[in-house]
Amino acid sequence: MWSAGTRLEGAKALNAVEMHDAQLVSQTVDYEAGTAVLMLRVYEGGAAPKRRLCRLEFSGVEAINQIADLALLKRNASAGNINAWRVHERPRKTYIDLTEGCIEVAARSVRLTVVEVG
Repeated sequence: MWSAGTRLEGAKALNAVEMHDAQLVSQTVDYEAGTAVLMLRVYEGGAAPKRRLCRLEFSGVEAINQIADLALLKRNASAGNINAWRVHERPRKTYIDLTEGCIEVAARSVRLTVVEVG
């Protein structure tokens, strides 16, 4: 059971998080610091009644590739605008499949933190 402040790190723990029907809320990139933060609303599990706000933080970012139709992402947000994701340790890349697009992040580390359990 997640609580506020719960942190998940490493490919095995992160890949266990079901991102189907999650919502991409925002994305911030700090080019000088080499960090990227995605705010997401994620179901804890298949039977969870509501999504929980989470912070997906990348550090040591080397590259970000993104293709996204923002209008369609917004339109699909209530049902969930993330289809799936995969975190790889070698190469250190994270792939997030969106309903209309994708995000690929090459970073030294990635961590998911539960912000609110609401």
